[in-house]
Amino acid sequence: MKKIAIILLLGAFGTLLAKHSNAQLFWIGVNGGIQGNWFTSPKIDNAVLGAGGGWNLGFFLKYGKRPFYQVDFRWMRANTLITYEYLPGEIIEGEVPFHKFEIPVRAGYPIVYKPMFKWHVNGGASIGTTFLFSDNNFEFERNDMTNPQVAVIGGTGIQFMNFIIDLDYSYHITDLFKGDEEDLGVDFGSHLQVFALKVGMVF
Repeated sequence: MKKIAIILLLGAFGTLLAKHSNAQLFWIGVNGGIQGNWFTSPKIDNAVLGAGGGWNLGFFLKYGKRPFYQVDFRWMRANTLITYEYLPGEIIEGEVPFHKFEIPVRAGYPIVYKPMFKWHVNGGASIGTTFLFSDNNFEFERNDMTNPQVAVIGGTGIQFMNFIIDLDYSYHITDLFKGDEEDLGVDFGSHLQVFALKVGMVF
């Protein structure tokens, strides 16, 4: 009997949350997750920019139902592996970690919109900045990064009651590295790409 009572209480609670959410037009949410990042091919032949990974945390403001509009505030921690032959036979190699703060703005539309389950697609753009650049073998600093960073973004996600899972892809229109003329005299000319998987809650 206790198990049945608990199940009934959870079901009633979920139904109340779903009805409350269905009446809303404005939501606040939090999310975070993991990501994979890589670069387009560099415009110079003596450099290799490998794939990397990281994680992100953030919150968002959402308005509307069908369609909806969303603004995110996201902090990203990522890295990439770079190999650069600056002279014949002379190679610099190492992991280059970086931190970013970005604000994606997107519009979306729920393909499935039910009281307790929703599935949507979305797209938009983001603007951000690399605000901290960690120690690395290349002696890159924040001044060596292109700021602000501008990207296009698209994704999909599901919502069950107040729990959300989102997957998005972003392509940075601006180069991440603008070139370190004083130290290396190189401009990689590559664009950052990111796949991010996030989980969170909406209120």
